[in-house]
Amino acid sequence: MKLKFEKLGNLIEIKKGKKPVFTDNPSNTSHRVLQIDDLRNDNNLKFTDEVSGVFAEKSDVLLAWDGANAGTIGYGKKGFIGSTIARLRAKEGINFSPPFLGSFLQSKFNYLRSKTAGATIPHIDGDLLRNLRVPVFPTIHQIKIAQVLTQAEKFIAQRKESIDLLDKYLESTFLEMFGDPVRNDRHWSTKRLDEISKLERGKFSPRPRNDPSYFNGIYPFIQTGDISKSGNKLTTFNQTLNEQGKRVSKRFEKGTIVTAIVGATIGATAILEIEVYATDSIVGITAKKEFTTSNFLGFTMKFWRPILLNNAPKAARQNINLEILSKLKIIIPTLELQNQFAQIVEKIEALKSQYQRSLQELEQLFGSLSQRAFKGELDLSHMEVSAEEVLQISDTPTSTTTPKSEKRKKEPLRLTQENETALSIWQSQREKRKAGKIPFNSIEGNAVLSTEFTQKAQGFSFQQFEAFLKNEGFDYAYEQVKDFLFEKLEHKELKQYYATQEWMEQRKRTGIDPDQTNFSDDGHIWLVANNARG
Repeated sequence: MKLKFEKLGNLIEIKKGKKPVFTDNPSNTSHRVLQIDDLRNDNNLKFTDEVSGVFAEKSDVLLAWDGANAGTIGYGKKGFIGSTIARLRAKEGINFSPPFLGSFLQSKFNYLRSKTAGATIPHIDGDLLRNLRVPVFPTIHQIKIAQVLTQAEKFIAQRKESIDLLDKYLESTFLEMFGDPVRNDRHWSTKRLDEISKLERGKFSPRPRNDPSYFNGIYPFIQTGDISKSGNKLTTFNQTLNEQGKRVSKRFEKGTIVTAIVGATIGATAILEIEVYATDSIVGITAKKEFTTSNFLGFTMKFWRPILLNNAPKAARQNINLEILSKLKIIIPTLELQNQFAQIVEKIEALKSQYQRSLQELEQLFGSLSQRAFKGELDLSHMEVSAEEVLQISDTPTSTTTPKSEKRKKEPLRLTQENETALSIWQSQREKRKAGKIPFNSIEGNAVLSTEFTQKAQGFSFQQFEAFLKNEGFDYAYEQVKDFLFEKLEHKELKQYYATQEWMEQRKRTGIDPDQTNFSDDGHIWLVANNARG
């Protein structure tokens, strides 16, 4: 198709929000308040009893206008918007799909961020935003593009969630094997950190520090931000030093534990998978093998991070020193147990590497899809669009007035066991041999768990649980199901294992946990109900 473009300012009206007055006791006439965090999720609902302000409908697109998150996009939300958010609403006679416009603006995130104005608090440049050239597509084509990109984003989110699940699995495994290393609730013997390891501070001495004559060489150079974004293992870097920079910095070998000691990243810890040079805001910790392993010590340090942050001297820029680190009391379990944990870490990290490579491929695919979609290069003729989706766009409001009253948004998903004796809609429909969409909540989740999964001593995966919900006609969000299962894990109603199918089947047959260190890297996370046999 021959593509036309229109300036965004000719299609929409932009209106900034206002600072709300929150209510602690919302009623049926209270309105939801939308702030920056609400653009990402619905985890912390807030309400106001005010009847003035800037009100957003689900058909509006919301844009974080000010602050560190400027450029973040949200849509499908309803309520009063805070002062750091702008409402983008179609002008009278203009129809567009909110997911389409939202996806288009998300594709421009880096551009908008790079052009933010403001010396101290960045904010979106309004003229720049209005002058963005938006591709003009028929309504149905907009919906199709949004569907493709939304699906791709869902795959990316699920892959990130899989990586997050692996990190949570390691954390829970550590606590199960060793207890809380800060409180030492298993009463292990302890030693000072400087007794069981060698501590060395990084170095970078040129003035000014950003002198370009020291950079752009072949030697990897890390700063505290590289650690905070790395996870358990540090494999990447953003800067390199040349020969001159190498001479004024400190080299740390592969296997060294690196910990940040300055600013908001204090206590961030990772194990080096590569040889690097490091700034003086980083301390390198080398484990003494007669006492501890790098994997165990590196993971232990993560639990000390809140303590280090809280106890750092309050100054213009918080920091801790080698003396504070040296005095930390580190638990010393048996080396046999530490090595068992290290083997589990290595298997999980190998799987994480696979997932991260997959994530990079998905993100590259998404970038390519976005570019092609907004250039009109995708063949979407085979896709179907429902009449309901088209009507939703046609109903886009053009009024800027605020409704006088609105019923409070339904309560967020409750994850407790209360009212579990109530008959679920799903079970009732089964008994009456009826079908229909079933809203997912804790009652329905408990019904599915107890009826279909509790007796599965061999375990089940998140994907199997989600597939069952889909097949049974449940109306659910991925985050709802994830939060429900995480709550069950937290309350010890479910246990989790990282294992192969063969390992789980052996566990089922024998009723005991086999040796978990002997399986290969092709394992998965399994959930098992605590009241299941075995």
